[in-house]
Amino acid sequence: MTKSDFFKANIEALNIFKENDTMLSVEQCGDFLKAHPNTIKSRIEKERIKAVFQGGKYHIPKIQFLEKLTTDLDMSTPVKLLVIDNVKAFTVFNANATIFTVEGCANYLQVHARTIKNRIKTDTITSITKSGKFYIPKLQFLESLTYSFEHDMLEAS
Repeated sequence: MTKSDFFKANIEALNIFKENDTMLSVEQCGDFLKAHPNTIKSRIEKERIKAVFQGGKYHIPKIQFLEKLTTDLDMSTPVKLLVIDNVKAFTVFNANATIFTVEGCANYLQVHARTIKNRIKTDTITSITKSGKFYIPKLQFLESLTYSFEHDMLEAS
């Protein structure tokens, strides 16, 4: 699978996480898990999916699906532990766009913008050029985000 195919195949899953709210409806959860809404309700009742019942509806926290998202993105080891700093880092993917600018990418990776441009030139970072600007798909950084989770888990054990 090429990088381009990888991005296209998984962009829909990431789009669920880009919304500003942190909750899913039963229907949205069903779309994400590719399951019927009744199946989702059944899993909630069996406490396999965490949810809050309020105003006659279930509200399902998105963060519990981070493990499924990373597993679907072909990670070798799914995330098992979330610490508060990692949850804050994950919110980068909750922004309304699925791409970074060079500056946004530099902020996320905590490096200088020139470093990002050099990595783009050496194909270490995949990007799209439009009107003389680089646009960098966020999905390619999901692996580095999960790596930081796994690294923290190893240090904690």
